[in-house]
Amino acid sequence: MAAQAWFNDNGVARRRKQRWVNDAGTARRIKERWVNDNGVARCVWRETIISLLSGTYTNPTPFGPGAFSLQANGLIFYASGSPTQTAWITPQIEMADYEVRATQVSRSGVGVFSGVLDNWLSLAPSPPIERVWSANRPAEAGSGQDIWVLNLSIRHKTELTVMATGQITLISQG
Repeated sequence: MAAQAWFNDNGVARRRKQRWVNDAGTARRIKERWVNDNGVARCVWRETIISLLSGTYTNPTPFGPGAFSLQANGLIFYASGSPTQTAWITPQIEMADYEVRATQVSRSGVGVFSGVLDNWLSLAPSPPIERVWSANRPAEAGSGQDIWVLNLSIRHKTELTVMATGQITLISQG
């Protein structure tokens, strides 16, 4: 695991998130820093990249939920046809340093929504936590669609800096 880089900002300890170098007049962002440790290459610093997938997640199965979750292991899971996973944090370390918040933008239909809204929720891996938002159209509602549009934000829990935002649309159809 790469070490964290901290600096003193007028008496306040701050974590360095990015490094830049002047390459013959061109600013270039450094994503990793490696050293030669007695003939062994070792990573001593790695930038943390946070990303969210904006998109529409529809379950094509009648009355199946449209679902999206951020998992404590650093993965995003979503059901849109076939279930898919991708990383929300790279490298997949220090997930406990982040929180997520979902806010409702719009809603249509008569279905059931599940998931916490308007509160910052920990993404800590211990105990294993999965933050899930889903839209589900009950069979008794008949044919049609239920659509929920949410804004998601991920922030650093101590610095309170929002690191990534995205908008997801959950669709359940009958």
